[in-house]
Amino acid sequence: AAAAVALAGVGAVALANRAVYGVADIVEFKQDAFTGAYGALSRVRHTADIPLVPVPRAVLERVFAVSPAAAELRDGFGAPADKFVRVGCAAHAVEPCDGEIRAGWFMWALRQAAADAGHHADAREARAFYGRLADEVDAACADGRLDCGPPRRGMSPPFRWDTVWPTLRNTARALLSIATLEGGGAPRDPHSCRIDDCREPWTLPVILDLTGADLFVLAPGTPNPIAHNRLAGGQALPSQQRAALAAALLDRVYGLYGLVLPWAVVAALGGLGWHLVMALRARRAPDPLAAVALVALAAVGTRAALMAYLEVVAMPAINPLYLSPAYPLLLLFCAAAAGAATGAPLGTRRAQPIRVDFDAPARGVSS
Repeated sequence: AAAAVALAGVGAVALANRAVYGVADIVEFKQDAFTGAYGALSRVRHTADIPLVPVPRAVLERVFAVSPAAAELRDGFGAPADKFVRVGCAAHAVEPCDGEIRAGWFMWALRQAAADAGHHADAREARAFYGRLADEVDAACADGRLDCGPPRRGMSPPFRWDTVWPTLRNTARALLSIATLEGGGAPRDPHSCRIDDCREPWTLPVILDLTGADLFVLAPGTPNPIAHNRLAGGQALPSQQRAALAAALLDRVYGLYGLVLPWAVVAALGGLGWHLVMALRARRAPDPLAAVALVALAAVGTRAALMAYLEVVAMPAINPLYLSPAYPLLLLFCAAAAGAATGAPLGTRRAQPIRVDFDAPARGVSS
């Protein structure tokens, strides 16, 4: 039933998008044409094995020469892409910065370059352009103008065995980070501001402004915008003062969770293990809450493993932002495991047979 509701909701959004925008896509980066273009670009072989760089600059130049669609992106991959270059170098501590666009930001650079070239006027135009780009690059691969690997669709890199051990190691680190709530707290991202607080193009802060994010304040040390309309004479406005107080209180609550949760996880693991052993010894089915706990634990582990793999092959992903979906699942695991472990001990309650004495006269019936 839950799956049917989810599918119906997604289907409704797809139909609405089809009616309004002409395409039945839900997530732009999952659109078949976009993933096809990304896959076509990243299948072109290159001699310089630069870690975490799916399409080096040298490959882009070769692609520009054989694909008219790609050539339209030359300017967009120039100076406008510098912001993606800088953030990638900073995230991976590349000093000096080599000018390459790393995997965690290449899809954004590709999208921005296509938009700068005028291909995001509407959704159908964008889809058609990415389809043309993929077809031209794949054709150049097929006829030998480009030296390429097997055809690809999607943004995941080809599997490599040398990523297995780093992924396992990072999975353990991600699980520990989830259990200890490492690095979290009340959000103070400098992008969480009103439209008049941001020195960004209006397209980003206008969305943030619609959310009315009064709770979040600029991070300490963030340079004040030239025109900071929410500051009056250098003093914080009342809304900012309330936001700072709320953030401080949330930090205390978060710290309390960080102290209690690791011990709760240990107790939950022990309690669930005891419950399952007792169920096995009694040859009885475990409590349904044990199944809930196992599913929640598997979901937490899956999220940790996915983010660990992303950390290895693309971008820093073991942080509260990307691990946040696992936090409520871990709380669910602790609660369900505790419920299963503290129920009536398995095997102590046995059904008693019903004995009927047919020789004794029934009540209310005379002999």
